[in-house]
Amino acid sequence: MSRPEAGVTLLSEWAAPPGRQEVVADAVAGTWAGRWPGGLLSRSCLTGADGPWVAQLSQWANDDAARAFAASSEPRLAEQVTEAVPGTQWVGTVPYLRCRGRQFGLRRIPGCIVLVGHEFDAPDLVRARQWVDATFALPASGPPPGLISTHFHVSADGSRVLNYAEWTSHDEHRAASVPGAAREQGGAAAREQGTAPAGADSSGHPDPGSWPGPARTTIRRFSPHRHTTGRFRHP
Repeated sequence: MSRPEAGVTLLSEWAAPPGRQEVVADAVAGTWAGRWPGGLLSRSCLTGADGPWVAQLSQWANDDAARAFAASSEPRLAEQVTEAVPGTQWVGTVPYLRCRGRQFGLRRIPGCIVLVGHEFDAPDLVRARQWVDATFALPASGPPPGLISTHFHVSADGSRVLNYAEWTSHDEHRAASVPGAAREQGGAAAREQGTAPAGADSSGHPDPGSWPGPARTTIRRFSPHRHTTGRFRHP
């Protein structure tokens, strides 16, 4: 998610039937067999660790290529997945623009991906970017053990902010998410790391009045399922 040449990232999500996440993830990956649209840089498929979610993130070199795919091919491919695994629901696809990111130490292979979604009360691209800048500007202590990187994106219409946080393991994210750890890290760090929702105070407890705009926050933990970049496919 740190590729500077990626102009747009498409986040697609499905809700899988109980016990069928891996099957749905395989079906998502299968819809791309033998095809690599122009402008596509990479695609990653994730399986939810705490719920029915399956997510796919595709990075695109430019907005035109991403929008063309989202308008024509994505709905058809999503329908193939829901037909292949009955009971699967396609949640939808949202285009995001890269905003800011931070790498902590040496690059490591993530064993856990945390997607933190902040939904605002109204679309406003300027406000969404300012919200991310303000989060980065607040003082914070060093990263907790296991945090690899954070990558903030804003939706194309400015109604959402997505934080893609990489961790070495689920256990380390869980350890950083307990109230005592959130208090030690501070609210700003917890928001960036995906261990507390937006509007959290210094103890990590929700304080909706401290940030104007965000109306809803979701924190979902995933396991990497499959990653493909160019001609090289990594299971």
